[in-house]
Amino acid sequence: MITAAQIIGSSPRIAAAKPELTQRIVWEILKVERAAYEMHGKRSPECRNVVFGHALVVLGALYPWVEKKKPVLAFIAKRRECSRPSVRRTAEKLLARLGRPHGQSEKRVK
Repeated sequence: MITAAQIIGSSPRIAAAKPELTQRIVWEILKVERAAYEMHGKRSPECRNVVFGHALVVLGALYPWVEKKKPVLAFIAKRRECSRPSVRRTAEKLLARLGRPHGQSEKRVK
């Protein structure tokens, strides 16, 4: 989990140095949704939530350069139901900043 969070956190610097990699970076970050993290040999949903928090921050930073915004917005919207309060707050703030009204369905995003 720590390695994933560190890699995700450094992604904006990589994208700044290599803008042609931005789309690939975003798609790789979105894969954390399917990832599983362990703590003391057992699956840890909380570790996964921590990684989600890092992913939200980076996706917010890279969003202006994202070509396909719908999957990113869907990822952010799903995090509004996260069990970790800080992740929920970050998702809500991001959706508000990106111009999507609170409570608007993902299906309406173009």
